[in-house]
Amino acid sequence: MLFPSLGATAYVLFAHPHEHQGQFKNTFFSHLMAAVIGWATFYVIVQNQGGEHQFNALDILQPSASSIPVSSLWLYVASPAIATGLTLAAMVATRTEHSPAASTALVFALGIFQHAWQIGIVMAGVVILLICGAVLNRFAGFEPESIKHNEDAKITENHAHKI
Repeated sequence: MLFPSLGATAYVLFAHPHEHQGQFKNTFFSHLMAAVIGWATFYVIVQNQGGEHQFNALDILQPSASSIPVSSLWLYVASPAIATGLTLAAMVATRTEHSPAASTALVFALGIFQHAWQIGIVMAGVVILLICGAVLNRFAGFEPESIKHNEDAKITENHAHKI
């Protein structure tokens, strides 16, 4: 359940809980989109186009990399580049920007996680972090921005009725 972008997500959730990127909705949906896009990109570009070898990008750095056909090395560059671009576009299009999620796309697009079921594991880690963030931020006196906006709207409505 631990993967690199959770560290950056934890920072955003705890250091900037009222920022747009620190919203729970943005965090959950951006990581979900990133995982699906990264996995799909790796599957389509590397596994379908690259043949039967089951390498990931980290294997390219190993001495055994000489067994990877040179003609397919470009696939390991194209996959993360395309996945990151698609993920950023999807986050902007859905207004769920959470920049650490771009790293989640990379984890899948580089082939570090190669199976669709691993999306569930990654999302379980995100949900656990979101729960910790909600509990600790409440304990520290911070409320999620969505709750704050709803209360501000109720105050404005009540004030308008009195006038």
